[in-house]
Order: sequence, then C-alpha cells, then structure tokens
Amino acid sequence: MSDELTQLGEEVAQHLLRKGPRLDVDRGAERLMRTRRSTAPRASKPLVFAALSMVAMVAVVLVLWWRGPTPLTYVVEHGSMQFSDGTVVRLAKDTSTQVKRVDAHGAEIELTKGQLTADVRTQPDARWELRAGPYAVQVTGTRFTMAWDPPAHRLTVVMYEGSVVVRGPHLGHAHALTAPARLAVSSSVGILDDPAPSPAVASVATSPAPPRAVPSASTSAPRPPIPPAPSAGDLLEAAQAARLQGDAARSRQLLQRLRTAFPQSVEARTATFMSGRMHFDAGHPAAAISDLRAYLTQGGPFSDEAEVLLILALDDAGQVAEAKARAKRLIEARPNSAHARRVQELLE
Repeated sequence: MSDELTQLGEEVAQHLLRKGPRLDVDRGAERLMRTRRSTAPRASKPLVFAALSMVAMVAVVLVLWWRGPTPLTYVVEHGSMQFSDGTVVRLAKDTSTQVKRVDAHGAEIELTKGQLTADVRTQPDARWELRAGPYAVQVTGTRFTMAWDPPAHRLTVVMYEGSVVVRGPHLGHAHALTAPARLAVSSSVGILDDPAPSPAVASVATSPAPPRAVPSASTSAPRPPIPPAPSAGDLLEAAQAARLQGDAARSRQLLQRLRTAFPQSVEARTATFMSGRMHFDAGHPAAAISDLRAYLTQGGPFSDEAEVLLILALDDAGQVAEAKARAKRLIEARPNSAHARRVQELLE
C-alpha cells in the first residue's frame, strides 16, 4: 500500500509542478480504493487512517490548485467602476471605455475617448493595464488621470501618487512616470512641449482636478485658489501646481506649510519626498539628503525612487562611500529593476 501511495504522491507532485502529464483524478481514486481493498486485512487501523488523511489533504490541495485565485468583480455606478479589491476608476462625462480583461490580479481597460481618473490599490502581484489608441499604461498601485483625444491622437497622463510605465509611439522602449508628473504625447507628433489638456478633454468632477501645466514660470497663469482653511490635500495640490508652473519657491513654501500643519498625514510624507526631489533637481544635495533620509525613515510608495535620489545626492555631495554602499545594496536587492540600472554606473 505504501508503494502505491508513494507513486501516486509523486504523480500529484509532478502535476502541481507542471512537470508531469495531466492528472486523472478518477483513475487515481480507483487506484487508492483498489490498494486499500487489497491490503485491508493486513493493514492496521492507524495506517489506514493515516493513508485516508493523506488522500483528503491531497484532494484539498488539488481543489484549491484547480480553482485558482478568485477573479476580481466590479460594478459600474454613478460614473465610476468599483472593483472588489478597492480600486476605483472614475469616468468624466462623455467618456467611453471597454473592460478587456478581469482576473485575480487586475484588469485591462481601454479608454476609447474622454478622461478617467484611476485609484489603483497597491497589491504585491497587481497587474493593471489601461490602453488608449496605440498607448498602454502599466500600473501596480497609484492614483492618476488619463485622457485620450482620438482626433488629435493625443494621450495625457497626470500622476498624483505612485508610478506608471507608458509604452507607445515616440516613447522609446518605455517611459516611466513618478508622481507628481505629467506627460502629453501624440502618436502623430511626439512628446508635446506644452502638455495642457486639449479642449476635448473634460475635468473629472468626482476627483481632484489635475493641475494645469505651463511651459515656464514666465507664462502668466492664475494660481489655483487655496481655501481659507486648507486641508492637507489642498496644500499638496497647490504645491504641485506651483511646481508645474515653475514657481519652485512657492511650491517649497506650500510643502513646508503642509508638513508643519499636518505632520502625521500621508500628504506630509509625499511633501517630504517632493521637497527632496526639488532640492536635488535644483542642485542642492545637502538639503535633498536631509529630506530624502526623512522620507525613507517614514516609508511610503516612493521609497525606491527616494533611495535612488538619495544615492545620487550623496555622490554629488562627495559622500561617495555611502553612495556606493547603498547602490550595491539596491542592486543586490533588485538587480533587474530600472532603479538598479540608474545607480549601476556608481559601481563601475
């Protein structure tokens, strides 16, 4: 009996590892019963009980294996798609979408025209993809607005949180965006210098309106109004708008105001990261190092990007030994990531 059970166990293991032929459950059950009948007079009750227990456990494993993870479900209510994992996709007026795929890890949604705002929940094995014309936006967990203007062949992506990878014409192999950021690209023209949304794209009433980008600080653009008693989100959005308008001083002032007024908020952590990145972009490595260390101590969705910027800032500040040590740890932890490739040259 033990030999027969051992052989069947090996077949089950091979099947689960996808190394063997398709498992015939009926034939396996028949073999078990035949073995039990042929050996019952000689088998002790404990041995029979142990064998049957093993069979029961194998059966449970097989059922769970064949069922696989449960696909997500979703409902469409009040102009939004609400998925069972907590992801919400809000649609602007006159927006058309098609859900192409839904599984346990995410969905594939095609935006045929108009604008949507996606709040995708972060999951370890998330696999979300939003398409528009020839473009694809790959998402793991983030909040962003995406607009598609079919007549102009124009895609606009505005990042509020997290990061995405955009693929399509004029973007090379892939174009990574980390919040706060904006991209406007046309399949017929290329990346646009003025990524202002086209008139055909409406604002999403049910989510924060994306800040309007202008080419430079010299362009006169109205500042978005700040409520008399602004929330953390109000201050963060105003700071993002000021940065995109080229008013770095006002953006930093608003970020500091946010961090002082709402020190324990998620927005304050984002403000700390934004401040560090702005200092880095402005060529102030010491200030960047301070903010980026603070952000990494708290943790958040931009930790990988913050680690890369910290490594580069340390190198710029002449703290080469720490920069190399952190770069080595990052490459060892995620050798094939885009972040590892950005710091690889420090070790060469």
